[in-house]
Amino acid sequence: MKFILANDHRGYSLALKLMNELSKRNMELEHLGCYSEDSCDYPDYARLLGEKIASLTNGKGSDETKVLGIGICGSGVGIAMALNKVNGVRAIPVYNNHTAKYAKTHNDANVVTFSADQQSVEEVLELLDVFLENKFEGGRHQRRIDKIKQLEES
Repeated sequence: MKFILANDHRGYSLALKLMNELSKRNMELEHLGCYSEDSCDYPDYARLLGEKIASLTNGKGSDETKVLGIGICGSGVGIAMALNKVNGVRAIPVYNNHTAKYAKTHNDANVVTFSADQQSVEEVLELLDVFLENKFEGGRHQRRIDKIKQLEES
């Protein structure tokens, strides 16, 4: 599995901790920034991450592509909003086991986002584990994903 991360200034510290822990698990990592706690705008990094994920996944989820985007900002919500403006990205703020499971099984997310203000690296790792241990269910959920893709094209 390859993880591609992007964060704003508030997410910088959590991103560093997360990359350190994921590297201990021998995961492939790519960090698109930001690279300090100096104030910056999360939409800029959402664009970098979103365009990279869209180009690598062609709108498919992590089961097929073995690539997952991770966005981190203060709340995890703003970066998700910006990411979802990029065609082919399905970004979901993940804040408990329920959202981690359904982000994969029902929504086939290719990006998950986290809150640097509310979540520890241990919590993020647990949620990533829940996400990764599940599989996209397809069926009626694929029909809904297809409708999201139609919205992107209109």
